[in-house]
Amino acid sequence: MNKKKKSENGKKKKINISKSIYPVYYILPSALIMLLITVYPLLFQVFMSFTNYAPHHLRLKQTQVVRLVTWDAFYRVPKDFKEEYKQFFLEKNQRKPNHHEVKDGFRETEQYLADYEKKMKKMKIKSPVRKIVLKNPIVFEGFKNFGNIAYNKNAIPNFLNPPEGKNRFAELFSIFKGDLAIPNYNFGRLFIFNFLWTIINVFFHVVLGVMIAMVLNQHGVVLKGVYRSLYILPYAIPAFVTAICWRNMFDDQFGAINQFIVILNDGLAKLFWQNPDTWTLIPEGTRWLQELKAPFGIEILPLSFYAALITNIWLGWPFMMVIATGALQSIPQEMYEAADVDGASPQQKFWQITVPLLRPAMAPAIMLGFIWTFNQFNVIYLVSEGKPLNRTEIMVTQAYRLIQEHRVFGVASSFCIMVFALLFIVNLLLKKVTRATESAYE
Repeated sequence: MNKKKKSENGKKKKINISKSIYPVYYILPSALIMLLITVYPLLFQVFMSFTNYAPHHLRLKQTQVVRLVTWDAFYRVPKDFKEEYKQFFLEKNQRKPNHHEVKDGFRETEQYLADYEKKMKKMKIKSPVRKIVLKNPIVFEGFKNFGNIAYNKNAIPNFLNPPEGKNRFAELFSIFKGDLAIPNYNFGRLFIFNFLWTIINVFFHVVLGVMIAMVLNQHGVVLKGVYRSLYILPYAIPAFVTAICWRNMFDDQFGAINQFIVILNDGLAKLFWQNPDTWTLIPEGTRWLQELKAPFGIEILPLSFYAALITNIWLGWPFMMVIATGALQSIPQEMYEAADVDGASPQQKFWQITVPLLRPAMAPAIMLGFIWTFNQFNVIYLVSEGKPLNRTEIMVTQAYRLIQEHRVFGVASSFCIMVFALLFIVNLLLKKVTRATESAYE
């Protein structure tokens, strides 16, 4: 590209601009927008994680002003007016506001004092008004938020000197409960449950997805396209819609699952010549989302976990099926024919041909599935709601509650950074184990 520029003597001088700069003209605007809407919020979140950031810091000014009427104007006000506005007057020689003047309600205070000043103006009385500024600065607290999330400092003495009848190993887990004043909060349990939830879900997603893809990839299957279109529907429907539908199905009184169990018991009772009113093969009225007793004796996995697990399996396996279908169709049939000539069994063909050639496509899908399931907000929040007693909370729903319910923005930011760090480490390990970035022949 050539641009002409006039020199001092009036002649035009050519300026050569390399064609390699052309892409910058297209990338720069989007890069600036990316910095504004992505990078800046991330950096601000990191900043908040090291501070006491709270809702009152969301105002443009980090101060709140309460206007209080001085005592010398109080005695000149009519008696009935004093009774109505007395909570906003300072006592004689008082320099600091009372407790009721410091707590919430600044807007009401401002409105009352505005009315007071209007009335004083009508009475032609000079109203000296004093301003008291209540500062709420943002304070840098270092790693205090991270510490409060991860461990309980009050449990350290018991770990160093265990109570009688207990050992240090048992007391070690109490350290990782966290030191937040939140009911039923336990960081150690939350961390373990989140990983169990992710691993179990991804396992079923991959197994079901690959199995169904292999069935539909066989020769002679009728209406393959119809089946694939139907099977993709759970993934195509918005997750929150599916989660709400399953939540209603798991309702203990009016849910479709408990009603189906009643109908099934009635049919089985008639089949075995039993009285339907007194004979039941499957327990009825199960409290799927509120039951405290955990099935199979695994305390960390309550019954509501299995309700959420069924919902998320329904949502997740179609994605793995689509990835596996594409990978299976790319495997040359000649390889299977050569294996047949060599006398390989179906198991040998699966483990020696199918699995190695599926790995380049499935490994990145497994990594994505791990990240999505680890942060699966919709299913946990809408189906189990963390019940019972926050035992089915995962880290992303706990971070949401820290913001929405407890309003501790700094702690919530620290929590999200910890989630990012954990996922980053896990995905590095997954990349190493699954060799997701390598080809099938490396």
